[in-house]
Amino acid sequence: VYGIGLNGAGTTITVQEDADITDVKGISLYSQSGADNHSKLSIGGGRIITPEESTNTKNYWAVYAVKGNVLLNEGKNRDLTVVGNMQAGEGQNTAVVDASFTTSTSSWKGAIRRVDKSSIFPSTTNLTLTNGATWTHEVQSGILKGDSSFTTSRLTKLTGGDAADKAGVVRQGEKNIEIDNYGGHTRFIFGHDASDPKTINGGNVTIKSAEADSHVTFSTDPGGITDSDVKPVLNALANK
Repeated sequence: VYGIGLNGAGTTITVQEDADITDVKGISLYSQSGADNHSKLSIGGGRIITPEESTNTKNYWAVYAVKGNVLLNEGKNRDLTVVGNMQAGEGQNTAVVDASFTTSTSSWKGAIRRVDKSSIFPSTTNLTLTNGATWTHEVQSGILKGDSSFTTSRLTKLTGGDAADKAGVVRQGEKNIEIDNYGGHTRFIFGHDASDPKTINGGNVTIKSAEADSHVTFSTDPGGITDSDVKPVLNALANK
């Protein structure tokens, strides 16, 4: 079952207003192998909500791009809510997925898999988080959640807010995050073990390259943390 998508060379589909794509038992936004580098699906904003499925064996995706370009909130000026996983690339095909969450009410709950043809010909996964928009990095139900080989959401570029008070927020889950290029301000929030606050939950965050004057803040909820815990908790956060 499919929502909106591409399967033709040079094809362009633009939804300028808000979309409302919910309960698609399959792929909500797609770009298939018939697309090419000039093909583009652009969604202005709105809601893309992937339903849950208990077996974690079905191809349920918010975005799945085999080839071509899938852009969410291309103008970076609309509210956008996404629940579901994303993928860019498949096999020897590369694709671009670019999603922008730029308002305080915007959010994404899910993970992203980037499939590269090679280190020379990678797919592209860009994420923008600004003005308090939140990414809850938890794999949603579907085939990606059932894939034990999936360990890391890999981003080509993460762009945060242009100042600390306009930072985006990442609520880190158990999978790792790997960022090739980073810029802006972002706050990463980790959970911790209730009985041992020095044990920080969640996967690691790796930033390979950052622009000048970029900032990240790693934090955790203060619940259960005593004065004597503060330094070891901060050390544990620094090691994420």
